[in-house]
Amino acid sequence: MWDSTKINNKPDINFKGHSPQSEVWAVAVASNGTTVVSGTNNGEILKWEADFTAGTGTQVGNPFDAGDLEVVGALTFRPNTSDTQFLSGHGAGMMLMWDANDPSKPPSEFSHENSHVVNSIAITSDGKTAASASLDMTVLVWDLDHGTHLDPLRHKDMVWRVAIRDDNKLASVSQDGTVRLWSLPGGESRKTFSVNNGSMGVAFVDSSTVVFTGDGTSPSVEFRDLKPWPWP
Repeated sequence: MWDSTKINNKPDINFKGHSPQSEVWAVAVASNGTTVVSGTNNGEILKWEADFTAGTGTQVGNPFDAGDLEVVGALTFRPNTSDTQFLSGHGAGMMLMWDANDPSKPPSEFSHENSHVVNSIAITSDGKTAASASLDMTVLVWDLDHGTHLDPLRHKDMVWRVAIRDDNKLASVSQDGTVRLWSLPGGESRKTFSVNNGSMGVAFVDSSTVVFTGDGTSPSVEFRDLKPWPWP
């Protein structure tokens, strides 16, 4: 973990506790800036507390047990819950919502109803709506309080990442070489534009700019101006 206010090539904190044979595939930091959850390719999820003064990362409590679900493809804390809940994406098309303070409490389940990995989750700032991206070529938009979702938002190939703007606008990037823009909560399609078909990341920089990245072989970053486009 790095302190972003410093120019330093070395991390300020190392977190050690996952099994040596595992690979860390997902990390999320709570709004307090010190609580962290991390997940591995074998389904293990650990919670940590970071202390920048001491330069230590301490595991807190027991692991979160996802049962037979392997692969943690995504993690994110749920906004507007005082960091007491977080969501995880897994293989078998599953998304789980956890009590961050009680690993023994069974998580709420949300299913893409397929065998593919949920590899990205984004949540609106009010904490009520989530979007999950899957290798099944869809994005599902969820009502987190009721466990229901809209009809799938579809791409033509695997969906790598989703991002949600503060005003509930959604972006998704896919292996099909497109970034698609949607309005929430209804999921209306607003714009599709072509990008490098190796693009695997997407984020909103501000209210008028979206950024997406290349894959590992083409580490480019591109910006698109949203101002000229209809975006009700």
